[in-house]
Amino acid sequence: MNFTHNTLSLHPLIRTSLLSSIVTFSLTFVSEAETLVDLNRSPEVRIEQRFANTEISSVSCENFGTLCEVISGTSVFYVNPNATHAFIGRVFDLETNRDLTELTINKLKVSSLDQTSDHNSNDGSISWASLPLNDAITRNNNGTYEVAVISDINCGYCRKFSSQIDRIPEIKVYEFLIGTGSTKDISNQIACSEAPDQALESYYSTRQFQSPDCDRDITASANKIAEQIDLQGTPTFIRPDGEILIGFESIQRLRDWITKPTAQ
Repeated sequence: MNFTHNTLSLHPLIRTSLLSSIVTFSLTFVSEAETLVDLNRSPEVRIEQRFANTEISSVSCENFGTLCEVISGTSVFYVNPNATHAFIGRVFDLETNRDLTELTINKLKVSSLDQTSDHNSNDGSISWASLPLNDAITRNNNGTYEVAVISDINCGYCRKFSSQIDRIPEIKVYEFLIGTGSTKDISNQIACSEAPDQALESYYSTRQFQSPDCDRDITASANKIAEQIDLQGTPTFIRPDGEILIGFESIQRLRDWITKPTAQ
């Protein structure tokens, strides 16, 4: 963060998959010298006053503890009700063990997809031949159809997809794991296991697995693909024809998209 005169500019801070989801955004915070927040107004109005130069889509101060959730386009951040402090990161509900930020990001993702003409596929594509399949963890090895998926081991929808892979035995899945920080280390350790597919399935379901010594980095390939296709969220699926599907709704819809490319 750089202070310049009376304006604090918060440059792009987050690119995650959202982690579900990966989000890049830039906000301009207006200093108190320029904007006086009326503490007699509601928290929603105070926040809108504070971020007068930012297009605010919605503000919600319910169900986020002592914070208010602010949505600006596809970006999510948090502000205290007096609009004196902002927090960029993930908020968890410890009572229900839910990632509230991921829930919001996925809602934004679904809303964005519903506004596209095909509702699911983005306009980009990637060459299947360019994918480093050796750096993917394979599931359903006897499948006759193929699909690649970019996942994050902390992504709830990736976990949901993983729990249903056995329902599509006809589809061979190449799963690329993105990773930063601790998720990078765990993802690489999973890849170094004697049976990476089982280790990955175990981690998704129990958040535990036997950690081997590892000097392999499979996340580098996944992160490179993510950058190439401008990854918007996880899971993201890639068909052999290069078409891309963002998000997971149901295993049947995914099966249709993979096995019947013309069906939308």
